[in-house]
Amino acid sequence: MNTKNKENKVLLTDAVYKRAFKGKGAVEWLSRLRRDYELVIDEMKQLSDDSKKLSSLPWYLFRHQRKDLNTQYCNGQFYLVWRSYGSKSYTLKWEKVQPYLKNISVEQREWVLEAQEQLLLLNAREMTLRFCINRAEKCSEAIEALE
Repeated sequence: MNTKNKENKVLLTDAVYKRAFKGKGAVEWLSRLRRDYELVIDEMKQLSDDSKKLSSLPWYLFRHQRKDLNTQYCNGQFYLVWRSYGSKSYTLKWEKVQPYLKNISVEQREWVLEAQEQLLLLNAREMTLRFCINRAEKCSEAIEALE
């Protein structure tokens, strides 16, 4: 038996995969996805809160939520965006934030660059997990219909 086949055999006998054949796989998958989704939302909130502590910056990270889950136009999505301070605050694209980086301290610049990287990753993870939760719910419903 070559190494590749041996590795596949180990994967197929792993306990995680065995549970799927006992009717619990979809439920566990869905609960794991929901847990992961909540962690992403919490990370977004923490990053947004941290950005507001850098008081010398003219912008911060805003965690936006599409509120209405029951209309065809809103889907409950959360995402992070750069937002300006002030009475006429508005959303800033990264291209508008970037030129200001040369005018702030090195530490703040590094923090903003790292925050932008986190913003991109968290927004992508949120979207992906929401998609996966939707698919897992449909799969779970289909499995229930079989019983």
